[in-house]
Amino acid sequence: MNDSILAAHEHRLDALLAELGGAQPAEDLSARIRMAAATARGARRGSWLMAAGVLLGVAVVTGLAFWKRDSAQQAIAPTDTQDPDKKPEPRNQAFERLIRDLELPERRQAAIVGLNTAGNAATSALAAALAAEQTRGRPEALAGLHQAWVGFDFAAAKAAGGLPAGRLELIADYSDNRILGVNADGEKVFELKEVFGAWDAELTPRGTILITEFSVSRVQEVDLKGNAVWAFEDLKNPYDADRLGNGNTLIADTFGSRVIEVNPVGEIVWQYDKDIRPFDVDRLRDGNTLIADVLQDRVLEVTKDGKIAWELKGLNNVHDADRLPNGNTLVTLRGKGVVLEFDAAGEQVWKLEGLSSPSDADRLPNGNTIVAENTRVREFDASGQEVYRKEMTWAVEVGRY
Repeated sequence: MNDSILAAHEHRLDALLAELGGAQPAEDLSARIRMAAATARGARRGSWLMAAGVLLGVAVVTGLAFWKRDSAQQAIAPTDTQDPDKKPEPRNQAFERLIRDLELPERRQAAIVGLNTAGNAATSALAAALAAEQTRGRPEALAGLHQAWVGFDFAAAKAAGGLPAGRLELIADYSDNRILGVNADGEKVFELKEVFGAWDAELTPRGTILITEFSVSRVQEVDLKGNAVWAFEDLKNPYDADRLGNGNTLIADTFGSRVIEVNPVGEIVWQYDKDIRPFDVDRLRDGNTLIADVLQDRVLEVTKDGKIAWELKGLNNVHDADRLPNGNTLVTLRGKGVVLEFDAAGEQVWKLEGLSSPSDADRLPNGNTIVAENTRVREFDASGQEVYRKEMTWAVEVGRY
C-alpha cells in the first residue's frame, strides 16, 4: 500500500473517531502541523504526510457554463452568411435572441456560450432579463438565466487567471494535501501542493484560488503557482470560505463556532456565532446567509441582523447545503451517505443515496449533481445514474466552472 493511500486510511479512521466522539482539534494543532511540514521538506512526500496525519489524531475533520469556445462566435453571428446584402444582426437584438434561447433546453448551451463570449457587452441585457424574470414564476427560464450569469462570471475569471476556457473542475484532496484542477476529460490542468488539510477551493473573479486549510487554521488566496495574494488566519480549523461580490470573504470558522465576513484588510464586518459548528456557508442573493450546522443537525438561513429566517432540522452530520435557483435546498449528509433536496416547506423532493461518505454536492447547470465522496468525484443524472467519475485519494470538495 503506497504512502498516500495509507495516509488516507489513517485520516478516515481519525475522522470516524471524531464524528463518534465529537472531539475538537488540539489548541496547538496548527503550530505542530506547520512545524512538521517545515522540518520534513527534504524527506519523502509520503513520510511527512503520514507524520501530519498522526499529528491530527482524533481531532481530524468530521469528515455553471462550461463549454469549449471554438464555436462560440457562431452563436452571436448572423445565421445566414450566404446573402452578401444581408446586414449583420444588431448586437442588442442578438443578445435578446440569445436570452430568449435560454428558455429552450435544446438551445440553452449555445446561448450561454454566445453570451459568455460576448462578455461585458452582454452584461446589462442579461442583468435586466434576470431581474425581470424573478417575478414571473417560470423556474426553467430563471434557471437558464442564472446559468448564463454565473457562467459569464466564471468565463471572465478563468481568462483573468490564464486558465483554459473549457470546463474546469477544482477538487480539494484532503489526504494528499493538494488542490487539483482538471479538465472535462479528467486530465490535470494544474495542481497546488502543500495545502495543509485542504478542505475547500473556490475560483475567485480574478482567476485566483481561494483555499481553506483545516489543519493550519487558514484561508488563503493564491495564484496558480501557489503564491499567496491574501490570507486570514485568526481562525480555528475552518471548513469553507467563499469570496463575495463585494470583495469580502465569508468563512465557516468551524471549531471557532462562528461564521464571519472579513473585508480585504482582515477586519470582521459581520458575524454569526449563536450555538453553531458550521461546516458550510453561503451568502444568498437576498443578503441572507445559509449555514450547514453540524452541532444541531440543521441547515439555517439567517438575516443580516442575525435572525433565523428559515430552518431545516433533523439533518444528522450535515456537511454541505446549497440554495438552488428554484428555491430548493440541496443538503449533503455524510454519515448517511445521501444527498437530499428539500423544498421551501421542508419537504424532501429528491434523493441520491448509496454514496461513500460524501462531503460536498453541487447541482450543475445541466440538472446533474456532482459529489465529492472520499476516494472519488462522481456526477449523477436526475435519475441517480452515474455519468462521470474521477478517482481521488480523499476528495472532500468539488467545484465545476
